[in-house]
Amino acid sequence: MKRNAGFSVVEFLVVLAIIIVLISLLLPVFVRGREAARRISCINNLKQLILATQGYYSMNNVLPSGSVDYGGPNPDVAGGDRMSWITSLLPYSEQHSLFDSINFDLSVLDAANHTVRVSSISMLLCPTSAAGRHAFQNWPTPWTPVVLPDVQIGLSSYAGCHHDVEAPIDVNNNGVFFRNSRIRYDDVTDGLSQTLFIGEVAEPSPLGWMSGSRATLRNTGHPINDKQDPSIQSKDVSLPPQFVGGFGSKHTGGAIFALGDGSVRFLNESIDPAVLRLLGNRSDGEAIDDSSY
Repeated sequence: MKRNAGFSVVEFLVVLAIIIVLISLLLPVFVRGREAARRISCINNLKQLILATQGYYSMNNVLPSGSVDYGGPNPDVAGGDRMSWITSLLPYSEQHSLFDSINFDLSVLDAANHTVRVSSISMLLCPTSAAGRHAFQNWPTPWTPVVLPDVQIGLSSYAGCHHDVEAPIDVNNNGVFFRNSRIRYDDVTDGLSQTLFIGEVAEPSPLGWMSGSRATLRNTGHPINDKQDPSIQSKDVSLPPQFVGGFGSKHTGGAIFALGDGSVRFLNESIDPAVLRLLGNRSDGEAIDDSSY
């Protein structure tokens, strides 16, 4: 008897099973590949931020103030002037138009600064974060400002290091960006290569990148991705007004940081908390072994 051309049911099921097995094997590779691309993009964002910081320093011989505010320690509430250090970097990161649109004589919250405040900059968003994933495919370059229809305030996935312990953002902090700070490289006596300047924030604060609050400043008083600090991983947590919090990210196992010498490194969340605190202090006088971070 002549057999009809085509697959039998058994042959079809075998082929289907092979395809399913191949997909199950390849899918994790694709996922890891996408995350690797996002991590590279995040690294590039931090490189751009630290290069802009160096550009600012070369022109002004001082680092930008972490938060310009003369009213006292900065609470994490709407109010006060509190221009963030990021606003000072705009001319050094191809954002001249945004910088020229800011009225620095008025508060961040003033209506005159609203258009800038709601502008999102892709350089400030880690593509692995929820806000970054939402916007990652919409920008042709890392510097393009866009007003997103469902995002009320321009957010930042990155924060400057204001202190080495949990404490309010004030004029006597030990980091490099804090309230009314004017830090020179000579003040970073521990060495630029052993001092954290900028790091990741897992959940951007709704106060946005213009605000010199915990939205753009964090400390090393908490472990990276601290499981005891729910605010690191969620924005929907009620916090004391002057609580700042630590660094974290949506990357698996740690977060990415930029150091004062311009290098960008991934720090494992298992880093010794004592070492992390030392990296957040610009002049503690303690030597740190490079292999410890």
